[in-house]
Amino acid sequence: MFAALKRYAEFQGRSDRKEYWLWVLTYTIGGVIAAAVDLVLLHRSFGPVSALFMLASLVPSAAVSVRRLHDTGRSGWWTLLAFVPILGTIWLLVLFLLDSDRKTNKYGSRPGARPAPEPASRSDNLDKLEKMAELKAKGLLTDDEFNSEKAKLLGREGLSAI
Repeated sequence: MFAALKRYAEFQGRSDRKEYWLWVLTYTIGGVIAAAVDLVLLHRSFGPVSALFMLASLVPSAAVSVRRLHDTGRSGWWTLLAFVPILGTIWLLVLFLLDSDRKTNKYGSRPGARPAPEPASRSDNLDKLEKMAELKAKGLLTDDEFNSEKAKLLGREGLSAI
């Protein structure tokens, strides 16, 4: 919910299912509250409070919908299906229910995905090996500890090179 509000007018990027459906839940609860206020004050379920609520949430709703479609690898223009009676709305609901693209797509990386760690450069590994060799020479590392750390640092296939 809050992620959708923080990015209320952002149409680029991706929103996962959780962000989208939390927004839908928030929007629904807000709409019910607005209708209840109108009902109590004006004795009708749709009045100025409901109209203001709908107007205020128009852009955030469109933005989170577009980002949700981006998350499934589709263009935001698919939201226009909402204007096709019955079938368009059903098809759009199906699209919103689909799982996210697992990999980075043309709209960005997967929401909540951690970036892959960058591999250490050769010079970084060499520096670490030299420091470990110094510790071994001083007697602060045993041969087993040194070899274990070297294996972690270089990987199994790198051991034969040294």
